[in-house]
Amino acid sequence: MITVPGGTIKPHWFVRRDLDGFFGLALNNFVQILVIVSLTQGVLQFPVELLYGRILPGSALSLIVGNAYYSWLAYKQGCAEQRDDIAALPYGINTISLFAYIFLVMLPVRLQAIATVADILKKTKILLINFPTLSLSTSIPLKIMIQEIATSIRTTVFLWLLTALIYPLLIFMIGQGLFPIQANGSLIVNNQGQVIGSSLIGQAFNSEDYFWGRPSAVNYSIGEDAAPTGLSGATNLAPSNPDLLALVKERAEILRAADLEPTADLLYSSGSGLDPHISPTSAIAQIDRIAAARNLSPDDLKILIEQNTEGRFLGIFGEPAVNTVTLNLALDQL
Repeated sequence: MITVPGGTIKPHWFVRRDLDGFFGLALNNFVQILVIVSLTQGVLQFPVELLYGRILPGSALSLIVGNAYYSWLAYKQGCAEQRDDIAALPYGINTISLFAYIFLVMLPVRLQAIATVADILKKTKILLINFPTLSLSTSIPLKIMIQEIATSIRTTVFLWLLTALIYPLLIFMIGQGLFPIQANGSLIVNNQGQVIGSSLIGQAFNSEDYFWGRPSAVNYSIGEDAAPTGLSGATNLAPSNPDLLALVKERAEILRAADLEPTADLLYSSGSGLDPHISPTSAIAQIDRIAAARNLSPDDLKILIEQNTEGRFLGIFGEPAVNTVTLNLALDQL
């Protein structure tokens, strides 16, 4: 952080802690480049000149430009908010997108192009002796060229209608028809018909007579900074960052003062900062405090926790979790 005359904060472009993220991103992109080399040569059978002369230099240029642009955005955001703890979003090659483009886009296009060129050569009676060495200067009749352009336009329009209109409309109808509650945000409404929250977004419960949830780096998107679109995210602090270590120690001291064992879900914030869930173990550990504060039976609180515990997805994925929003709402209704 650099403080210039007038008290304005100018964040550093690079600090020592960025080395962790740099090497992690570099290693990830190096692996992706190896995958690109393997798939383009093994599956697409691209010539070496195309791979090393166009594809890899283009990928490298995109990584440089993308990370530079993201760094500039983080710098501008830091200047606007007068903060020096904003990290740039890493820009890299996405594995799922890479496989999708190669197997679902590039490979079908290559096969179709080979078939189209072979058909054109057949129609124009051009003798194909060695297809890979076919000159790009081979003339194509104007009629066939117009047909191919018209086909491309029709395909583009069809895909636009399918992906931009038909598919969104279909998903909207399915959501509103079969899953209206989930499609509209899983909103929670009180007896007066007022929306008081969502079962998908946690809330800050800090008093002694409520079950505490996970810490949130964005205060569960509450406050003026959250308007109008809302906030989500983590601290963006590296594991070696002293500010993160100090924050975790402070949370641990608060938990120990409340006679709670500092479990992971009560100690660390979630990646989104909005997760309303804690483990059943962390919920049960808070029973004695809440029972004393509200003069309730611990057995009743255990039943309440069981009623608000969500099981594994499809019975096998994830772990059971307690929704603190619905749990505290049920607690107020006792």
